[in-house]
Amino acid sequence: MQLSQVINAFNKNQPLGNHSLGDLSYDFRIDGELKDEQALLDLPVSANGGFIKLGDIATVQKKLKDQRLAYA
Repeated sequence: MQLSQVINAFNKNQPLGNHSLGDLSYDFRIDGELKDEQALLDLPVSANGGFIKLGDIATVQKKLKDQRLAYA
């Protein structure tokens, strides 16, 4: 799997559905957004039949792109 695919897989919210209780409706989801640099560095990456952390093979730098915070 490509590194970009690993990052995308771990950096998205997944809807799980909703549940109604009386007049109230609740939406459930898995919060999968990467919150900081350390979360990105701790991502598991497949290597040689096992797993290593992304931080073992890459560095992360904050970059400002189009007035939004992005990681490169």
